[in-house]
Amino acid sequence: KMCFSPPLEELEELIKSVIMTVCKSLQNVPGVQSWLSGAATFVPVKSAVEETIIDNNTKLLSERVRGYFENPKRHLSMLRNKYQYLVDGTAQTEIDEFLSKETELEEMLQKILHFK
Repeated sequence: KMCFSPPLEELEELIKSVIMTVCKSLQNVPGVQSWLSGAATFVPVKSAVEETIIDNNTKLLSERVRGYFENPKRHLSMLRNKYQYLVDGTAQTEIDEFLSKETELEEMLQKILHFK
């Protein structure tokens, strides 16, 4: 079977996961006082990223990822249309059937051109 791996949906989920991880890490930035005190523990600065910013940028990244996959999808579709008979075994069945019977030279040439 010809397909993309990982699927586009999995890639989008991975991107969303990365965005959420980055947003969470932005919420745990140590304050300057923590750095200056040299203490083993740090006091994080209270910060947050607005949900609208996260949503808008997640949508934008999803659109871009889908855009980057448009040409490869078209190419894959063309390959499927052109070579599906090789992948699904139709060609092998036809070849085995062809080889099992006596044929004329002209018929052999036509069959070879068919698979070319």
